[in-house]
Amino acid sequence: MLFTRRLSPERGSVTLMVIIVMTLLLGLGGAFISLSSTEVDLSKDYRNGVAAQYLAEAGVQWAIVKLKTETDFVAKTGIPPGVIKTSAIKNEGTPTAGSYTVKVTGSGTGRIITSTGTVGSGKTAAKRQVILRVTPPAASTSGLSIDSYSNY
Repeated sequence: MLFTRRLSPERGSVTLMVIIVMTLLLGLGGAFISLSSTEVDLSKDYRNGVAAQYLAEAGVQWAIVKLKTETDFVAKTGIPPGVIKTSAIKNEGTPTAGSYTVKVTGSGTGRIITSTGTVGSGKTAAKRQVILRVTPPAASTSGLSIDSYSNY
């Protein structure tokens, strides 16, 4: 008795279906990997922006303390060109390591504090600026008047 095998037209169709499904799953996995890496970059940008904002505000606070406590600092800003500029590095060794640069200008009764906070470098770098107009205290008064505040 001789057995003959007949080839059916459906033979191999399961293998073809598995290859198609695996290709679709591979494409879907690649899309999810790409999406998650984009989300990580967005969260880094947001974190760096918030840290830069806090650094810029820290620079403004530094200048306010100087204007309140040091009369020679107030006098230095009133002498032409009347620009006091300083910078400080904060959070060294952390992902939000950055610096702020403060510029105090003005004469007479008004001063303008411009503080710029910078965090990171490259494509995830963030920079925020805070500008504040203040009136330094006179020799006979205590206190600092804040005229306006703007955030860029």
